Amino acid sequence: MDVIQIKGAGAAELKPLLESWFLTDGTGQQADRVTLTYGGAESMSHIPASGSEWSITVDGEFRGVYQVSSIDEYLHPVKLVLQLTPAKFNVTDKSGFRESRRRTFPPATVLDVVKAVMEPHGYEVRVSPELASKPTDHLNQNEETDSAFIARLASKHDAIAKPINHMYVFGKRGSLSALSGNAQQSVTVNLQDVQSGTAKIAHPSNVRFSGIKAEWQTTDTGQCNTAVIGTEPYYRMREVFKTDDEAIQRAESKLAELTRRGQTFTATIKGKRGLFAESILNLEGFQSPRSKGNWSIDTVTLSGTRTTYTIQVEATRPT
Repeated sequence: MDVIQIKGAGAAELKPLLESWFLTDGTGQQADRVTLTYGGAESMSHIPASGSEWSITVDGEFRGVYQVSSIDEYLHPVKLVLQLTPAKFNVTDKSGFRESRRRTFPPATVLDVVKAVMEPHGYEVRVSPELASKPTDHLNQNEETDSAFIARLASKHDAIAKPINHMYVFGKRGSLSALSGNAQQSVTVNLQDVQSGTAKIAHPSNVRFSGIKAEWQTTDTGQCNTAVIGTEPYYRMREVFKTDDEAIQRAESKLAELTRRGQTFTATIKGKRGLFAESILNLEGFQSPRSKGNWSIDTVTLSGTRTTYTIQVEATRPT
């Protein structure tokens, strides 16, 4: 029985030729990605059109809608490798999604900016309520793609921005599933689920920061000072901000980012349902007392053949 189901124009003809596949689902800025490898000379007769939309289901669980974004034809041994992404992809790129731009945006809100940038590309924009109304200063897009510009805006708010299916979501970690209309799941992994020798907990460095210092200086009066968040030891931000409020906001986001860098759990798991980025992970049957409690899944990478698959999981929680 096939564990992966692929539907879309041209997918059925290639189905019996599928040799291996990879699917990455993460909470990072990078878009999720699928790699499909087909073998045999027959695959060369069924090369799909760039931009074709394919929906993917693994082990009965819907994994999303992707578009064929790159095609590689290997001559010896003969194989066809397709890369699929959820990003809007078209050979002609009429909306200029892959184009680097130089432009400015007047003061507005996060929601206004994300909509202005991403709606012209055909995305339905969804922004976390706690971020949507946050004010933005005068913003410059400097010879960067729209996705890179929005990713930079997201980093200022300790947020994530990425395409999911036909939507572009912008929100705090842990909120992307809800924004895209998917309920956050909880899954339990026990000792029998894990491939021997792959489960481990990495501990953070002893050198950790508990506070942030951020300098600011106004352009009109030249007044300057340092915003201080948290306690020693301090991490000093290199950028000089325009106002005290901006310095505090960026310092708070940076401290949240550093605080997240706690223990990390990684493992290779035999094919198992329910493992998605942002799912809550519970570990059972492991001897370490540090395995107990909730973990938040950051990335899952599924890989396999037509009939079997494994999942590499990375999950974190603050110490």
